[in-house]
Amino acid sequence: LDITATAKNADIKTFTWKFYNLDNLDASNNPKSIKFDTTNFEKTVSLGVTASSQTLTLNFSEIDKADKNWNYYAPKPKNIRIDAYFANAAGKISKYDANCSKSFKSAAIDATPTPNPKCDCKTNGSCHNKCFFDWFPDVTPSTPKCNLDNSIFQSNPTADNKKAWCRYYKKVRGDADGDGQATFLDYFYYVSARAGAKIPPTVNPDFNGDGTVDSSSDRAVIIRSLQ
Repeated sequence: LDITATAKNADIKTFTWKFYNLDNLDASNNPKSIKFDTTNFEKTVSLGVTASSQTLTLNFSEIDKADKNWNYYAPKPKNIRIDAYFANAAGKISKYDANCSKSFKSAAIDATPTPNPKCDCKTNGSCHNKCFFDWFPDVTPSTPKCNLDNSIFQSNPTADNKKAWCRYYKKVRGDADGDGQATFLDYFYYVSARAGAKIPPTVNPDFNGDGTVDSSSDRAVIIRSLQ
């Protein structure tokens, strides 16, 4: 990926590109810096002569890594924003300018995280707080339930089935069958349950985790992922 930064002036000696994870927001809904180690990921080019423009070539291998500034299993950044900054020959550094900010989507794919051994369906019908769920960034995380009514299933879910539901980390994004992605098959399971058809006990289309398969909020989750 070639990224060209162009300043308004021609006396620039240093060009800097800073990288942010648009799926990892702080309390003010601003994207956090990407960290592949303990420092913010950025690229800097210093010139021996002044110029107004500079192109950075970014290799996929440089961003196909775990973002250690994200949640506990540190997925790879997918939606990335790059901000460009300039320093002139006198050492003055530019401020943030929306015209010098661009976003792109990475093709990085995460390995399925290893579930915490303590993740289970508790006797009160909710998932243990050691279970991880990959919530949408603008959704306030909650504790999903694992106690759907037995009547919607082909056979009563076992304790192992319910434990597995709690380990479907993408369930809150529409993954009903636990394969790590939201697909039209997951939507089929949701529609089937809503229509009164029996679904396999390995499947859980309660995407928002409130303990029911309803017509609005659960549908909104899977539709959002499929768009």
